Amino acid sequence: MWSTKKVDTGSFTSLAISKTDVPWVAYYNASSQSVKCSQLYQWGWQKQVIEQVGSADNTFCVSMALNDQGIHSLLIAARISLKLATSKNDKWTSATLTQPLGAVCTARWPYNPNGSPAISYFDKSSRHLKYAYTNGAACSLWM
Repeated sequence: MWSTKKVDTGSFTSLAISKTDVPWVAYYNASSQSVKCSQLYQWGWQKQVIEQVGSADNTFCVSMALNDQGIHSLLIAARISLKLATSKNDKWTSATLTQPLGAVCTARWPYNPNGSPAISYFDKSSRHLKYAYTNGAACSLWM
């Protein structure tokens, strides 16, 4: 039997589960026009605004991942940019990987064995499938 808990009002959601079985939900909130991240504690959901992104359309995508070092990351794909937001000790920073994109249809990603994120995505404006990776300091884009 399934159990449910209300997180917030949102769409374009992504879920990651930590090694300690804690759910993290990333999503777009239309009323604040922002990407938020919520973590479930015993007393309820702790919600954080990660990035103000403006309005979203059907090309918008949020993808979340957690690595073994406790780094939480969000990939935010929108019509005008592809951004990576990372958190360590509940402090979020974001970097633009590329802009303008035109439109991103999908974006999916894992962590590399060294703990750095890598992503693949379809850039609708160039009609190319692209691969992006980082060594932790800078991002490289490949077509």
